[in-house]
Amino acid sequence: MCSPAAALAGGQVALQTFGNFLGQKSQARAAQATLDAQAKAAITEMNWKIMDLEQERTDAFDHAVADISNTRLNSLQLNSGVKAAVNETMSGRTANLLVRSAEGDTARAVASIQDNYDRKSNEVDLNKERAVLSTQAYIQNLNASAPRMPSRL
Repeated sequence: MCSPAAALAGGQVALQTFGNFLGQKSQARAAQATLDAQAKAAITEMNWKIMDLEQERTDAFDHAVADISNTRLNSLQLNSGVKAAVNETMSGRTANLLVRSAEGDTARAVASIQDNYDRKSNEVDLNKERAVLSTQAYIQNLNASAPRMPSRL
């Protein structure tokens, strides 16, 4: 049989081990709470970045619409002047080619503005994707560095 002193020493070791376990468990919980807060902050930052990028896309769209409106207004004035000048002095195929050339310049200018907007929109999409992937990688690294809860044994 065990002596009372040995039983007391065994009980003390068991209490000390249990106390160490509880201490490690509370440290692991605190560390996990810190990591959870960092992950939440990263997600919040990503959401703000995505909102900023969408605002950038909206601004680019508004700018493109304004540029197209100005281009079309200017081209109407220019094309009217070209048509008036051509009709006064010329007729036939050459006159039609000059008018069509002026209208083609307008179409190319509008197409250029639309292409610039498409590139900007694509850039915004790529930046959004990069922000999401970066945040996912950051959270995965956080989870990989998370402390592991010790077993009771």
